[in-house]
Amino acid sequence: MGSFNASILTDKGNNLIAKAVAGLCEIKFTRIALSDTQILGGASSVTDIGEIKQSGKVSEVILNEDRTVTVRTVFMNVNLEKGYYIRTIGLFAQDPDEGEILYSVATANEVTATADW
Repeated sequence: MGSFNASILTDKGNNLIAKAVAGLCEIKFTRIALSDTQILGGASSVTDIGEIKQSGKVSEVILNEDRTVTVRTVFMNVNLEKGYYIRTIGLFAQDPDEGEILYSVATANEVTATADW
């Protein structure tokens, strides 16, 4: 993949972490979605990533030695009718009170490279 900025937790993602720390729930990642929408500034306050072009269920969650988490999925282009630039990657999770929420977003670093096609 091209150059993406570090993933940013959304406000709803931070709320979910607080619920998990309080012992009210576990964090379950549900899917990863791709969009060609460019999100500018204030990514923590977003609740969606625009028109979703592709979405995949989370296939693996890995706790890394540096205490970061890697979340994986596979995207298939089989039913994709038209190409697009990947400008935003959204990670979704299940909130016990709100249902599925946008947990975090990563945006293409348009300064150093173009978004992935």
